[in-house]
Amino acid sequence: MIDWSGDGSHALLEPDGYGSSSVVSIDLHTGAQTTIPIKGYARYTGPDGKALLVSTDYNGDEPGTLERIDLTGAEQKSYPTDQLGGAGQFSGRYLQSPDGTQLVLGTANLGSEVVPRSDNSLVVMSDDGEILRTLQSPMPKAQCSPVRWWTSTVLLTNCEGELGSQLWEVPLDGGTPTALTAVNSGLEDDPGFGGDIGDTVAWQLPSGTFLQSTGACGTIFLSRLTPDMHTMRVKVPGVSDSVAVAGVTGDKLLLLAKVGCGGTTSLLMYDPAANTSTVLLGPPVNGGGVTDALLYRGEK
Repeated sequence: MIDWSGDGSHALLEPDGYGSSSVVSIDLHTGAQTTIPIKGYARYTGPDGKALLVSTDYNGDEPGTLERIDLTGAEQKSYPTDQLGGAGQFSGRYLQSPDGTQLVLGTANLGSEVVPRSDNSLVVMSDDGEILRTLQSPMPKAQCSPVRWWTSTVLLTNCEGELGSQLWEVPLDGGTPTALTAVNSGLEDDPGFGGDIGDTVAWQLPSGTFLQSTGACGTIFLSRLTPDMHTMRVKVPGVSDSVAVAGVTGDKLLLLAKVGCGGTTSLLMYDPAANTSTVLLGPPVNGGGVTDALLYRGEK
């Protein structure tokens, strides 16, 4: 399962896994299933999911593509992604505004012979394909990708450059960006990050700001932002060190983690203020295991 429609009435599935040549849209009221052919990665459009946005990644010297199709697979709009108004070629990373009226596209700002560096790393485009503005990369010599909406008017972006990686809050209107994290060098012995070699996304709760962090050998874990903009690993009681964040609901985090010495993953509700967790699905409350979880669109 890859997406919910904004109105909660439909679910989108990839029958053959990531990179399928088709997706299936399921009407959750009637059970009716519609198979839709695609060439890329599909998500429902906002705000109600009346169409799909289909993207492809930058490949060699070929820019990523982005199109809007209806729920039969017919093209409604092909977006101009080759140069993005002089800002560069589309990287394949994008976000749609919650109301569906604007798109923010990342550029393949690679600093290579094929794709030279540019000050611009994000492009704001209207739903009809008009380029509204370009947003400067807040981190020098870096490629920045939109990650999620921090607020209704501010993007959380992940920037990777020569000095390391960093998360930034970038206003949609072109205002001055604000760094969320310090620069992470990507080295395990970085004293400010303590084994955290990169942070991919963050969530702000009343009890603090929490991040999905990566460690050596592809491990992932939960971190809390410290006052000096570094991170500290969070030890969730009763679970293994490897923790994936599925999302946020209210003042709690939904986590995927192994409980105790179990060999499969459970879905947990974690209360960071009380430092307690409750298993919702998977061991030890029932058999099997939870491999993934997707919050309804509209949830944080």
